[in-house]
Amino acid sequence: MKVLLTGGWGNIGRRVLAWLEPEHEVVVVDTVPHPLGWPGRIFGSSESASGWGIHDKWYQPDYLPIDEQHRSLPTEVYSFTKAFGDQLCQGFSREHGLRTVCLRYAFVTFEALYEGFLGSLRGAPVRDALGTLYAWIDVEDVASAVLAALDFDPGEGGSETFYLTAREHYGTVDTLDLIERNWGDAVRVDQHYFAERPRGSFFDIRKAERLLGWVPAWDVERLLRERG
Repeated sequence: MKVLLTGGWGNIGRRVLAWLEPEHEVVVVDTVPHPLGWPGRIFGSSESASGWGIHDKWYQPDYLPIDEQHRSLPTEVYSFTKAFGDQLCQGFSREHGLRTVCLRYAFVTFEALYEGFLGSLRGAPVRDALGTLYAWIDVEDVASAVLAALDFDPGEGGSETFYLTAREHYGTVDTLDLIERNWGDAVRVDQHYFAERPRGSFFDIRKAERLLGWVPAWDVERLLRERG
């Protein structure tokens, strides 16, 4: 398959490129010049498109875990651009019959961040701050999801969105405790889901597991063991 990879020389893009090159013909487009050089059909979105992301403003979700059917409530430029990117993909699919896939991945850890991120995990006190979701994903899992998405066919004119995070957040208390600190009992919670996943992400990745056949391979313990 011919793939157009935007931002291919960035921290995430380089790892995505490494996963793609053995199986696909990749053209990289970036503002950074490089000797290497059908538009691709994958948009790098963000969990921030939901309205719960990098900004200080956060809302009470309608239910937890947050899945792809949950409404989006972006409040600042980054989140708006990601939510709008998803909508553009959906519009192009409807209008032109394109097949598009939007990957809403959380905070991404990669080589330049490992030292600081893992250092904070080792030395910090209990991580249960009000309003913080502690969602994350390693760059290798992002890259593997991109590869899986290339093999997924949403059908002509189809557009699908997927949340991607590690199976567990990087906080130090169970997710139900974080929910209680954030919203008390005001949010409808899938108790069975979090009973099976005590530190499960606030974002539901079961759609990606089911339709893409993608499973995150990295957790905090593995990061500390292999990247520390």
